[in-house]
Amino acid sequence: MLAKLKQNWKLVVGIVFVALMIGAALMLANPPTNASAKQTQPTVVAQRSNLTATVTGNGAIAAESIVELSFQTNGTVKRVLVQEGDIVQVGQPLAELDDRAPQTEVASAQARLASAQAKLRKTKQGATDEEIASAKAALQSAQAAYDLAIKESETASLDFESAKLAVEKAQVAVGVAQAAYDRIGGASNPMIGMTQQAKDLQNATLEYQSARAKYNTQLRTVETSKKSKVESAKANVEKAKADLIKMQVKAEDVAMDQASVEQAEQSLKQAQINLENAVLKTPFAGVVTTVNVVTGTRTANVPVAIKMMNVNPLHVNLKLSENDVVKVQMNQAVKLTTDSLKDWQTDGKISYIAPSGESTSGVVTFIVRVDFVTTDPRVKVGMTANLDIVTAHKDNVLVVPNTALLPKGNARIVQVVSADGKTNEVEVQTGLSDGSFIEITGGVIEGTRIVALPSSGTVRSSSPFGP
Repeated sequence: MLAKLKQNWKLVVGIVFVALMIGAALMLANPPTNASAKQTQPTVVAQRSNLTATVTGNGAIAAESIVELSFQTNGTVKRVLVQEGDIVQVGQPLAELDDRAPQTEVASAQARLASAQAKLRKTKQGATDEEIASAKAALQSAQAAYDLAIKESETASLDFESAKLAVEKAQVAVGVAQAAYDRIGGASNPMIGMTQQAKDLQNATLEYQSARAKYNTQLRTVETSKKSKVESAKANVEKAKADLIKMQVKAEDVAMDQASVEQAEQSLKQAQINLENAVLKTPFAGVVTTVNVVTGTRTANVPVAIKMMNVNPLHVNLKLSENDVVKVQMNQAVKLTTDSLKDWQTDGKISYIAPSGESTSGVVTFIVRVDFVTTDPRVKVGMTANLDIVTAHKDNVLVVPNTALLPKGNARIVQVVSADGKTNEVEVQTGLSDGSFIEITGGVIEGTRIVALPSSGTVRSSSPFGP
């Protein structure tokens, strides 16, 4: 009803305005009488209708977010799965790298983790009873071998001392025989070879040589026993002891093996991340705007592989004056249109109101964001949208055109047309206005006829200059 009423009244106002312009020109040439002036005043009737107040504005349509996507690892592009203009969903693959190397890295990391876990389990479990018994037997055997080596070393030392004494005794015997040999002339005696002294010297010398040979043998035996057999046997004992100790579970060993497992787990996670990074995916649902890679592209040469934007929702940032911003509030309904698409219209709502204003050339404005959703592919980011924000609404209220009101001091009046055609000024109380019509809350009633475009000189009956 309000739409029809507005349409009819706007038509009346338009016709009246044109008529007044023509009348004004005629009056300049031929001033009318008071009676004819009253007859030419256009009138309207105060009647009831619905009234909606709005704040209007316009701004560029913007995307929720625009992102530049890059591969997080270097490699060669194997496949490009989208093209510019494609609508994509969250998590959808956009492009893939050659992933043979990262797959190998994951397999190796899995093997290292399995090995570390197996070692940890074995450390926690410890050795079996059979393994411990075998280790104890090995220790006993090594100890026995060591003890034997010690004894053999001691025996060799006794033999060595005996051989040493034999050498010394043989040396004395050679000295005694040599002295007896020399007393009978020695080598200068032509018969020396037939003498007993010569035979005694020869036998003493042979015994000395034999004793010396046994001494050298015993010396080597002692050195070998000390440096080889004993030391080797001792090393075997130490090893057997260490092997037995290792079979007993120790807290520090478990901790070390546990740390190895955790390190292997982290290495596997990193390898899996590297494999996942070989696929470039969408962070949100949206539209692909730019594709900078093709099959074979090296990612190191392309900082930004793909660009995309989130168009759900779209939004418009309005700049409202301080008079208008106080009329709006969060989640208020908004009607959106665009001059580019005459048949397009959608609904939105206010999602943000700036807490402080921005001053430009002395004019203060406030940013108000309006979110909306549209599936119409013709609506593009960057287009200018026109917005009507509904700030108030009343049903079945008494309304008249804004043009019917005149100011009078601090009050507002209308010129009521009586049955005899005369006009009287009546003070009215007003309420909501949509810019074309205004609510009348008191002063006149429904059906009252009033002047549509009054002027302060219209009412002549109460004027001292009237006829």
